[in-house]
Amino acid sequence: MQEEEERPLRIESGTWFLANEDLQKAANDPSRFHIVGDINRIGVNLFMVKLEYTHYPPRSGKNHLFDVRILKWPNDDFDFWVICSIPTEDRSLAERIIEECGLRLAHGTPFMLCGGKEHYFPMQGENVWSLENCHGHPIYNDRAAAEKLRGEHNREIETILENDNIKIRQELRDRGLNDAQIQRILFQWANGNEEYMENPL
Repeated sequence: MQEEEERPLRIESGTWFLANEDLQKAANDPSRFHIVGDINRIGVNLFMVKLEYTHYPPRSGKNHLFDVRILKWPNDDFDFWVICSIPTEDRSLAERIIEECGLRLAHGTPFMLCGGKEHYFPMQGENVWSLENCHGHPIYNDRAAAEKLRGEHNREIETILENDNIKIRQELRDRGLNDAQIQRILFQWANGNEEYMENPL
């Protein structure tokens, strides 16, 4: 039986990692391009959602190419960070959406000095880049405008997810399922059965 500290962490998209060294192992894979972002940075959440639902949408047969991992770094007192991993050859697809969301790519990963200690992000490599806001973004000089933009992004995310939910329901109705059956399936998906994320209905 595993010791408590060795149990893997559950992270989005059904992926498991045991420890930071597993993140580094992923970083060393030249076939994957990794994008790191502070989940509270304006634009990061919208980018992740738009990238997935534009190029690796659920039920398209491509969703398995899109991985999202979430961790707290450098410790539990700090923010959540998200790591998006896609095929290296799809980098240009991501870059277009990054720009749409008011972001830019910076080579490398975050570094923090806190508590008198240096903290390096547990994923380093040539294919690991970080998200920053573009120069002139309101986050740097207009807090009110920045928060307004955050609200707009949240509404755009809600619209994308709601439209997909409507599409799922219609696809299931087209297969002859009634509302009760559909609701039961949606409940199963929401509680960990992610088969629909990969396979067309």
